[in-house]
Amino acid sequence: GPLPPPLSALWQSWDNHKQQYVKPFQIFDNIYYVGIDWVSAYLVDTGSGLVLIDSLYGKWVATLERNIRQLGFDPAQIKYVINTHGHFDHAGGSAHFQKQYGAQIVMTEEDWQIALAEPDVPLFYIPTPKRDIVAKDGDKIAVGDNEFSLYNTPGHTNGVLSIRYTARDGDNAHTVMTLGGVGLNFSGAERTETYINSYLRLQSIQDDIEVSLPNHQAMGRVFERHDRLKQRDAAAPHPFVDQASYRADIAIFINNARRKLAKEQDGTAEDPSAALLRAISDTPKSIQTEQ
Repeated sequence: GPLPPPLSALWQSWDNHKQQYVKPFQIFDNIYYVGIDWVSAYLVDTGSGLVLIDSLYGKWVATLERNIRQLGFDPAQIKYVINTHGHFDHAGGSAHFQKQYGAQIVMTEEDWQIALAEPDVPLFYIPTPKRDIVAKDGDKIAVGDNEFSLYNTPGHTNGVLSIRYTARDGDNAHTVMTLGGVGLNFSGAERTETYINSYLRLQSIQDDIEVSLPNHQAMGRVFERHDRLKQRDAAAPHPFVDQASYRADIAIFINNARRKLAKEQDGTAEDPSAALLRAISDTPKSIQTEQ
């Protein structure tokens, strides 16, 4: 059916090239940003094949492919597409990379079901990939000089994957976490409790995580850090290596979820689509100016 007006306005912004296009950029020696303004995608070069984290949707899949080529990489070298979850904005490009280039698509069973289902809103339809690798909590995917550890961190969907891997900066290696589902735009106290437990678990394994590259860049201030990276002096620390910030973010996500839970328990919870709108409009768009 027709979209409610707020969602329709949101969709126009999601579809607007001027608002969404981001020139692809290098974050570490082996990691690149290839996403758009409101939703991330990361390309990891392992020295023997590429791994793509999230695959965008709709017309942005062509942009994503162009971004990869513009950085000097060949999409045919993508060995795996690891989708953080099955929603259209993260998994929508799966079928393209699978069919055109033989990339293997990785999601949990729960999120394969989301990606393969008829969407509630036709706009959220995605070309259906063939069921491929079904990830389980604790799985590791080794490619070239990197290893991707998969954590099932349910909440935003039941099958959210958060992914841990290694960033290289000259002789230094840093541990990255891509949080796969920070958004609280879902309803029900039980789901919120699940989310809180997932983030408490992430908090319990945060000791060596130094870099946050979440699947919505604003959740880890990726563009602000990139602006600082462009100004970086060779001897200066890397602006993406910020353990304290990652820890603070996890604590904030837990507190936000606890506030949501309290409202759900006393019957004052916000409608999930209103929460989504608010989350996205609260996010300042960082204007990327080419220096």
